[in-house]
Amino acid sequence: MAAPAVKVHGWAMSPFVARALLCLEEAGVEYEFVPMSREAGDHRQPDFLARNPFGQVPVLEDGDLTIFESRAVARHVLRKHKPELLGSGSPESAAKVDVWLEVEAHQHQTPAGTIVMQCILTPFLGCERDQTAIDENAAKLTKLFDVYEARSSDITCKKKLEVG
Repeated sequence: MAAPAVKVHGWAMSPFVARALLCLEEAGVEYEFVPMSREAGDHRQPDFLARNPFGQVPVLEDGDLTIFESRAVARHVLRKHKPELLGSGSPESAAKVDVWLEVEAHQHQTPAGTIVMQCILTPFLGCERDQTAIDENAAKLTKLFDVYEARSSDITCKKKLEVG
């Protein structure tokens, strides 16, 4: 059997690699995961830097195309294999998806990442977690989730009215 044309380079513990893998799984794409070692500095080796000059994961190889940055990888995979998830029907529906992708990038990522860092990584490294940082970022996420809930409820009500 031939190897999958899609390869993802990275380390399994990375949330950025997880974002890329999640989209590949959702789209049902066969891929090969190429494990790397952060501790060994695989991301600083010349062959990897040729794929991503910033030395970050993930890197996706899709045939002759090589791309990096997890959100760019996710959009590529979904545009190619599941375009309906990105609002491919019209510029307006695509714009609505883009708004919420930006919300995730700018409103969700930082507080969620801080909480993960404080609750999982900090203790793992033998340091004491900062409860104030956790509480402040949990409050930010609570406000964000309230917006999500209000928006999704509004969409659900509109759909029910359309149906009937």
